[in-house]
Order: sequence, then C-alpha cells, then structure tokens
Amino acid sequence: MKSSSQLRLFEEELVKYLDDDLMVLKALLPVQGAPDLRQDPDSLIRIFLNIEPLQENLAKVLLEKFAILSHEDFSKDDPKAGLHRKILNSLRWLNFVVNGTELTEKLMEIIDAASDDVLIEVIVSCPEIIPDEFHEKVATALKEKYDNPRLTAAVLDTFGTLTLKPEVIMNLRHAVIKSLDSAPKEDLPVMVKFVSTSITPKEALGEIENLRSNLNLDRSKNVLSQMSSQRLARRPTTKVQDGDDFDVMVMDIIRVSIYEIKIADAWFQAIVHADALKTLDVLVLLLLRDLPNKQKNIDALVRNKIRSGELTEELLKHCFKNHSKFIVTIFSSVQAIAESLMCSHEKVLQGWSTSIYLHSFSHLNQYCKQEIVVDLMTQIGTNVQTRNNAIATVYILAKDQTNVLTQFAVFISSMLDHVTTLTLPQVRKIMDILSILAYNSPKTLHSIRNDLHMAIRKQITASGKQRNLKQIGILSAVGKIFLSRQVSGFTKVSG
Repeated sequence: MKSSSQLRLFEEELVKYLDDDLMVLKALLPVQGAPDLRQDPDSLIRIFLNIEPLQENLAKVLLEKFAILSHEDFSKDDPKAGLHRKILNSLRWLNFVVNGTELTEKLMEIIDAASDDVLIEVIVSCPEIIPDEFHEKVATALKEKYDNPRLTAAVLDTFGTLTLKPEVIMNLRHAVIKSLDSAPKEDLPVMVKFVSTSITPKEALGEIENLRSNLNLDRSKNVLSQMSSQRLARRPTTKVQDGDDFDVMVMDIIRVSIYEIKIADAWFQAIVHADALKTLDVLVLLLLRDLPNKQKNIDALVRNKIRSGELTEELLKHCFKNHSKFIVTIFSSVQAIAESLMCSHEKVLQGWSTSIYLHSFSHLNQYCKQEIVVDLMTQIGTNVQTRNNAIATVYILAKDQTNVLTQFAVFISSMLDHVTTLTLPQVRKIMDILSILAYNSPKTLHSIRNDLHMAIRKQITASGKQRNLKQIGILSAVGKIFLSRQVSGFTKVSG
C-alpha cells in the first residue's frame, strides 16, 4: 500500500513538473552520466515511459500537451518551437504499450482535430506508436483523410507500413487505383508504390490491368499543390520542378516492382492483350526489355505491335519528347530494340529502327547521342546485313541535325576506313554525309575536311586492282565540289 501511494504521489509531482513547457523540454533531452556507448542515451521521459506503472498516465499527459502545443505559433528562436514534435517522437518505438486502446483513441482524437501540417506528422508516426492489433482502427480513421490532397501522400505512406488484413489492403488498393486519374501528379509516385507493393502474386494480373487502365501519364499536367515543409522533409530526393520528374519517379517504382517475376509477367500480359497502346505501355516495355528472361519476348512483342499498327510513329515521338528524362535511364533497352529491328528483313521494321535512332538523337542527352553514333558506326563497319540501314540513318542525321552531328566528327570520320569493302552506292552516300558535315555546318570542322581530302586523293590516284576505288574517288570529288559551291552560294541545288 505504501509503495502504491508513493507511486501516485510521484505521478502527481511528475505531472506538475511537466505542466511547465520548459521543464518538458529539459526532460526530453538525453540524460547525463555514463551512457551506453552502443546507443544514444534516452531522455528522462523515455525512461519513465518504459516503466510499466508510469506509462499510461504519462503518455496521456504528453499527448494532451502535444495537442495544445501543436496549435500554438512559436517564433523560430523560441526554445519551445518544435516541442510538440519532440513529444511525439518520445512515444515512438516503446519497448511495450500498457494500454493500446487508450493510446489509439487519444491519437485518433488528435487526428480528428489537428491541422493538416500537424496531421502529417501524426499520421506517419502512427505505425511506430500504436501496436499492430490496433492498426485496422488506424486505417479506418486514415481512410477518411485520404481525399485531402495535402494528406494523401502521408496516408498512403502509412498504409504501406500498417499491419492489415488482406481484404482491408485490397479495398484500400482499389480506392487508390480509382483515384489515380484525378490525383495531383506529385502524389502519383506514392500511390503507385502502395499499389505495386501491396499486390500478391495471385492478384498480380488483375490488379496490374486495373493499374494500367487508370494510370495515365499523358493527361494534362496538373498544377502542383503546395507541399508542406514536413512533406518535403519526408521526400528529400523529390524536387518540385515539372511533371516529368514525377513521371520518372513513377516509372522507377514500377522498375523495382517488376523484379518480382509475377508482376513482370502481369505487365507483359496486360500489354499483350491491350486494345490500344499508350505511353505507359511503351515505357514499361523498355523496363521489361532490361530483364534477362524477357528480352526475346519483348522484341517479338514490339515487332507484332508495329505490324498490327498499334505502335504508331506519333506515340513513339510523344514518348521520346515528353519522357526523355526516364528514357535516358533505360537507354540500353532502346539501343537493343533499335538494333534488333535494324537486323530484320522487313522494311517496315527497319524503318522503325531508323525512327528510334532519330528520336533518340533528337531528344536524349549528349551521352545517348554519342552512343547512337558509335552504334551506327559499328553497324556500318562490321554488319553487312544492316549496313545500308545504318548509312541511311546517319545520312538523315547529317541533313537534319548537321551542327549536332559534327560534335562527333572523330567517330563519323571512321566511315572512311571501310570504303574499300563497300558498294559504290554505299560509298557515295558516305561521301555525301562527310561533305555535308564538312561544308554545310557553320562550325566548319577542318578535321573532317582534311580526312575527306586525303581520302579522295588516295582514291583518285588508285590504279590496277584498285580501279573501282578510283571511280569512288572521282564521284566523291564531284560531290565535294558540288556541296562546297552550294555553301559558297555559287550554285543552287534543284529539286
């Protein structure tokens, strides 16, 4: 009895002590003394919270204090600024919870009354404060906050860490999927993450089809909602710039999810049976192409979609123009598909290879441009089957993107090394390419001119078995003169 009365007396004195906000602040500081070097020392309040007879009343007092402080506006220099946050943190990851029911109800009361900024902090802390057996009650309360745009990300982050029954998760997932098309773009990454991480292998095909149907990366960009400082703090890598950044984040989440074989198969089947392709499908195909066990299947699927007319030039252009930031991250797949199509015997597929190279060169970064040039030079030099297509592609680039292509003169000049193994029409085309770069660019490259002059002199002076080479040299010289005069204004090219 004496110990019980002493405990009550201690609790009363502790409550009086904590009535002073500055005393609360001191009690939340790490205790002094000889701390365990293996971990940070606890505060006085943390020590008391982990004493069973004290925890229930102390937690109640702290949450009441939190509710009051969270509504007050302190100056930046006020020592009590952020005190409510410190109180909340003291309740996280307790060794045990004496009365989970009361603790949950108290937090639910705060959720009902708190401002949005405070709510974000409380919501994301719930899984770390409330025991697992009360998580469904938390989920029910949070579902009511889901429609608030400022809280959506925090609510979904929390859903993903709560311990819930499968049917509860499924209902939440369906609600999220249905709201994808109307959600602000900055919320799409966390929404897609919740959907992707909550799918079980048995549900994969149906849920991925639902996700694909409702996730639209082509809709007009929404005005980004103002994100609170707390929300940004939880996403340190997020930069609020333009919608493309969020699209990249969405695709990165899908990239991680497809390492689960059932998810990858579900995406593949969903695209196979799609009535019409959309941007998301093209980007996912690039992701799937990067998986070792999917390469042949993806190449075959791309060919079939081209033949059927489902994959259109307009869609391809849109993807490269509006989603270049993501495509750069998966450029190896772009290259692989382009090479595969160029090796085809079907002219329509060869043409698509050229289109992929051209759009890549137009919209991707400098590294990708260089890789394209190197790739095409390799095909000209070693692959007889694709040589004509590669030369034709470079020729289009030379005409349409002369100034940009001249930046890769050192690679382009390597075509001269292969003229002895090429046909006369092929050599003529190569000489046209080099002449365009040498004489039609404002940034005249003496290196290309010099290489071209030397090659022509060598060809013209050829004799004997190299008679064919002499013919090439004459044609090249005529073409060079024609282009140089054209640039100088002496002649005009007729249609």
